[in-house]
Amino acid sequence: MNREQSRTAGTLDEMPRLVKSERISVMIVISKNDRKIRIGYIPNDQLRNENGSILTRVGTRCTTCNENKGFTLLVERHTFLPSQNDNYFLQCDNCVERIGLEVSEVTKIERIAKLNEKLKLKKISKEKYDQKIEKLLRK
Repeated sequence: MNREQSRTAGTLDEMPRLVKSERISVMIVISKNDRKIRIGYIPNDQLRNENGSILTRVGTRCTTCNENKGFTLLVERHTFLPSQNDNYFLQCDNCVERIGLEVSEVTKIERIAKLNEKLKLKKISKEKYDQKIEKLLRK
């Protein structure tokens, strides 16, 4: 093959169909995205209110190790353009066991986890935090 032939041999029009279809499949793989997002930490004592456990199915302790001090609320986001699927979990801070949550359970504890995260990042004062957390735990 001379120099002129080698320059034109690599153009897209001259590539075999198989290579073109492989490029399309690579684009599909790239558009898939999986991410774990940490929403916040919830200590065991905040999983209880005056009426008992906030999440009756889960309780306040890890069923695997029974030694945790709290849970981290996580969301696993699976994106396949144009759709998206979110799965919520409580992850034990001791043994890293994950408990899948239903949407109704997430709505009960998501605000608590976000408020705890704000306090940790010093985006809210301790006084405001105490007022808001007390109001959330009374519900």
